Parts: sequence; C-alpha cells; structure tokens
Amino acid sequence: TAVSLSANYLIDGWGRRPLLLVSLLGTLLGSGLLAASCWLRTDTVFIGEILGFLIFVVGYACGLGPVPWAYVGEVVPTRLRSKAVATIMAITRLMAGILILVVGLGRVFAGDSACFVFLAVLNALCLLLAWALVVETKGVSIEHAKYLFDDAATSV
Repeated sequence: TAVSLSANYLIDGWGRRPLLLVSLLGTLLGSGLLAASCWLRTDTVFIGEILGFLIFVVGYACGLGPVPWAYVGEVVPTRLRSKAVATIMAITRLMAGILILVVGLGRVFAGDSACFVFLAVLNALCLLLAWALVVETKGVSIEHAKYLFDDAATSV
C-alpha cells in the first residue's frame, strides 16, 4: 500500500514512461531471483525467495499497477475512453486468467524455477515493448497527447 501511494506522486515526478520501465525492470529482477532461488533450493536460498518476491511486488506496485490506468486516461480520446478502458480491463482479466492457468500447469509439469524463468522472459519482452512503444506524457495536456503519437510515428 505504501508503494502504491508513493507511486501516485512518482507518476507526476518521474513521468509515466520512466516509472513503467523501472517497474518492469523490478519485476524482471524479482522473477529472475525467484527462478534462481527455486532452482538452487538450499536453506539459505529461502531468503532469496523472500527477497525476489518482495522485489517483484514492489516493482509491480510502483509502476505496472497504477501507470497503465493513468496512461490510458491520457492517450485515449475522450469519446473512446470508456469503451477503451472496458475493453482493456476485459483483456487484462482474460490474460490474467490464462497466465494463472499456464503457470499452474507449468508448476506441475516443469517446476517452480521454469515458471519463474517464463515470467522473467515475459517481463523482459514487456520491458522491450515499453521501451520501444511507450511515449512520455508527463506535462502534456490531454488535448495535446494525441500529437505525441504523430511525432513518434514520424520519427521511427
């Protein structure tokens, strides 16, 4: 809760894109540490599992939790915003359900370490996509946000 509340201040201080990238890096590192800790499985690695979990949760809460919802509100035109948020919410819930199913089956057939490696790879792919596609909207009015994408499309 403390991290989520501080993320609200960081969104305007750091900006959406940097906070999202740091968040994805945190979830990537947390997943990687969890994978390594599960693979090594000694008594001392239990601390690695706790630390990996905490890094993942803090990483998620500081950016991946709040930033996408703030970002959608800024970049989607007002006339489409309610439909876009509803569609995105449905897609994220569907994907979360699929991911829970896949990881649950993966734990049975491949083990914990392989599941966390899979999650680390997904986080790495999301980090690359965010680096390439997410445009910073800090300090830009909602009315002018649509022009950011015109500039980004012409610069690629």
